[in-house]
Amino acid sequence: SIPSRIGFLDSNTDGLTDRLYVGDLGGQVWRVDISESVPLTGTRSTGTVVGLLAKVSDGSTENRRRFFEKPSIVQVNDTTFSTSEEYDYVLIGSGNRSHPLEESVKDKFYAFRDRFISNNALVDSNGDGVSGDNDGYPTPTHKPYSHSDQNSLLNVTTKGVATQAASDPGKVKASDGWFFDFAEANSGRPGEKALSSPLTAGGAAIFTTFDPKAESGANAQASSSGNTTSAQAKKNDPCSAAPNIGTARAYHINILTAEPPEITEVNGNNNENNRFREIIGSGIPSDVIPVFTQEGVIGIAQSDGRGIGLGQLSSTTPERAYWNESIEF
Repeated sequence: SIPSRIGFLDSNTDGLTDRLYVGDLGGQVWRVDISESVPLTGTRSTGTVVGLLAKVSDGSTENRRRFFEKPSIVQVNDTTFSTSEEYDYVLIGSGNRSHPLEESVKDKFYAFRDRFISNNALVDSNGDGVSGDNDGYPTPTHKPYSHSDQNSLLNVTTKGVATQAASDPGKVKASDGWFFDFAEANSGRPGEKALSSPLTAGGAAIFTTFDPKAESGANAQASSSGNTTSAQAKKNDPCSAAPNIGTARAYHINILTAEPPEITEVNGNNNENNRFREIIGSGIPSDVIPVFTQEGVIGIAQSDGRGIGLGQLSSTTPERAYWNESIEF
């Protein structure tokens, strides 16, 4: 089943969407190349073709990952960490939205490299609309990216891409992407899950997660962007008697290095599991919403029924793309 919204891409910037990406409840990520029309005639020069990019779920309880939220698709120019200078990153987090309190699945956040960057690049040799066994997508052997190949996806939970590249550049450049393991970051305890769609700005992805286990004490600290701690918030909250349901977190990850973006500092914890994650409250948080200001892009989210500032996402100031003057009133 596919309950997720769909990610769209105009790969050649001609103003027309030519590619779709979407995850399903079987832990699979699909790519769809939309059929291309011949100008003026309305006829189709190519057919719609579907390809399976990744499959990261299996029958075991801890690996039964689901995708409920749409991915973020980013066109990348990378001369440092990949053998392909240009590729597309498909960023997506797993989590069972229909059962947010479950604590058995080891969910993850993924960045998959799609090296077939042209529009209508998928091959359909037998005309069935599917890039099949002999069509070489996404790998020459037609196998989707998965955890069955230990060299396919880099684990960046404790060491980012840049750190791993320093010791084994060949492995990093040949990899098909990376993942952050929420359970590993929580000392092996499963349950934390991504219930939001990632937002990419300034070369970094930001997203929120929900953990059924409520943090307490010194660990229950809110974001470093000027928010009060959970304890302080309770003193000022007339509804503080309500139960603290789980933990809401925010992540901000440079998509190339899998390290904290240079623009942010997360509570000084720029090392190992906590280098780019922060607690922003309790309950299931919202997606991250971008706010465009004269100083750049600011991120906000909602948690505990209140707005949470996540700091600056990009220093790029907005520019007017086009304007229109109407003389008819």
